[in-house]
Amino acid sequence: MKNEICILVKDLLPSYIDGVCSEDSITIIENHISECEECKALYESMKSDFMADEDLYADNGSAGSEEASEFETTGLAGNSTVGKDIDEGTSPSEKTGKVNSDYKYRERNIGNGSDDYDRELLKKVNEKIKKRENKFKVASLVAIAAAVVLILVMFLPIVPVRHDSMDIRVLVNNMSNYSLDEFPEAGKFEDLKDDNTIFVYDDDCVKNKAFDELTFYEVNAPILPQDTTFMVAEGFDLSKLVVVEVSSNKIIKSYSYKEKNSRLVFSHFRTSLAGLILSNDENSFTTRVVNFDGVKEVVFE
Repeated sequence: MKNEICILVKDLLPSYIDGVCSEDSITIIENHISECEECKALYESMKSDFMADEDLYADNGSAGSEEASEFETTGLAGNSTVGKDIDEGTSPSEKTGKVNSDYKYRERNIGNGSDDYDRELLKKVNEKIKKRENKFKVASLVAIAAAVVLILVMFLPIVPVRHDSMDIRVLVNNMSNYSLDEFPEAGKFEDLKDDNTIFVYDDDCVKNKAFDELTFYEVNAPILPQDTTFMVAEGFDLSKLVVVEVSSNKIIKSYSYKEKNSRLVFSHFRTSLAGLILSNDENSFTTRVVNFDGVKEVVFE
């Protein structure tokens, strides 16, 4: 953007120095040279040259007048018309001044000096700037779209994971030899909320009581995972509690499971391209599923 304005200003500087620019051009030039050191230096240099030319024109006009005066005083061969220019009686000094004046007039009214030229140049520069801005916008949109597609392809769970990459362990399958009376009473649900707590209950627990009125017991049997707290509602049959751990050497992004005919069926394990690349012993996958319905078998489908 700055380069386009610099080109425009440099092209308009001769007209600006001559004082023949339009008001719009003057505003653009003065605003720009107040900020751009390069164009300001060029303006100062051109202005100095212009002033030197003005002085030269003045000196030439003065010299012409002196020569004319001397020529008229000394005369030539007694001719009373000596000192007059052959062109309609114009003196050399007047001729010199006229030539300089005509030269300046022509210089100011051709090429860069016309208002029409300024307007046309401004129009062309603005058109170029708009074209470049439009190209930049299109390129930016294409780059953003490409980045979005790349992110989706890299991180969406679109790559199926083979079952031989998965492992299922049933951690808890039979607690029929345990009773809730063996474990301490913990309290009501509202008092026990915790991110690392699993609340165990079923429809039978809430047949005769509202959920908020249920009393929970902290079941810390040795066969349960010790990094998780199990709060079991009064009236729940512990023999129906099943805890399954699913692990893989792949970074699993999504999966599903359902209960079907007393079986817990896992399926649709998916990872992403990034998951395939980053999968290793440190970046693996492990999750636990707690079932309250006493399933008899856990399988992949």
